[in-house]
Amino acid sequence: MQIAETGASPEYSLAKLESAKQWNVALSVLGIAAAAGSLWGRAWLRLVSQTALALLPAVLIYLVQREPLIYAIGKPKRDDRRTDLCIAFMVCGFGLIFGNRDVQFVETQKLFEYAVLIALLGCALIFTAAKQNLKFWSTMFGTALIAGIYGWGLAGCGDSVRDESAPAYFTTRVADKYESHHRGTSYHLVFEPWGPMQAGSGMTVSSETYGETGIGEQACFELHPGVLRVQWYRMVACKDSSER
Repeated sequence: MQIAETGASPEYSLAKLESAKQWNVALSVLGIAAAAGSLWGRAWLRLVSQTALALLPAVLIYLVQREPLIYAIGKPKRDDRRTDLCIAFMVCGFGLIFGNRDVQFVETQKLFEYAVLIALLGCALIFTAAKQNLKFWSTMFGTALIAGIYGWGLAGCGDSVRDESAPAYFTTRVADKYESHHRGTSYHLVFEPWGPMQAGSGMTVSSETYGETGIGEQACFELHPGVLRVQWYRMVACKDSSER
């Protein structure tokens, strides 16, 4: 292991690297626990978990900035001098995305723009540290990809989780339903045009919802304006006519 770059004794450098590995494991476990809470927790736990997933990358970036010879995000495989924090970073991104899986967005292009901005900010924050990697451009590409996944999840949650505005209510019909099989079975519903989705829309649903929903049946949605002004909607139980 090459440790001369740290400018310290071999014993001290080895101790720092061992400590970095322990921090990496602890932060990764924290991220996995928060992702699990975001996926399967109750409403309050989902909010706490998503907040943790949103903030944890700031800690990871701080570690890389403070000790670039010890920590990295997306380091080359042959570089054994640094502890790679990419797993913890990726867990945060995927945890935010899948924890918000019941939310659909009307204009994904706007959400993509926010994700790109977040990814660029992440790359800018670790640019100086990344220059000390053996392969700078491959490291920056990996970082941009990881930060983009996180950015997409963060933008989606930021737009929808704290959106307390009154939703608009829409009804439509199920036009089609089908299954797809790729590393498991996914269940899909296709809907007739409604509200802003005049070209029609579709979504992936649970096997239970898929089994209970037939073609031609009524489907209902709540449409929200979004905190970031990216309209989002979710499928809800249809109301009786007396409740509307």
